[in-house]
Amino acid sequence: MNCPNCGVDVASDSIYCRDCYRRLSDTVATRPRGITLVCGLVLVSGFLQAVLGYWLLDGGLFATVLGGFALFVAALQFIIVYGLWRFHSWGWKLAVTVYGLDMFFSVGGFSLGDPIGVIKLVLNGVFSSISSRKNIGFESRC
Repeated sequence: MNCPNCGVDVASDSIYCRDCYRRLSDTVATRPRGITLVCGLVLVSGFLQAVLGYWLLDGGLFATVLGGFALFVAALQFIIVYGLWRFHSWGWKLAVTVYGLDMFFSVGGFSLGDPIGVIKLVLNGVFSSISSRKNIGFESRC
């Protein structure tokens, strides 16, 4: 199948063109609920992370460094939301990498007695389940 706008060859099940990002059909394609759910959760998490980071910047040296890291993670989460929402393949790859690492550290934190680790494991499990499905709208941008 070719994109009607730019003529690039795209997969027949693609929602957007991988080159010009135009919707491939005139019918309204629905965003998978899983992607909408993940984007909403990551957006809320990024907002809370940004608030926490800003709040920590007023502390001592250690708190300031921790606050800066929290702001960095918040910015990374907003970038992930943009990539996932727009069906960019790099958004999916970045999310899988970041949340895979987070799941690894959550297991470690949970084993050391961190109760938040359980919540993070569940949320990362939801994301892993959704992202492992085939045909959720992402197409590599080669």
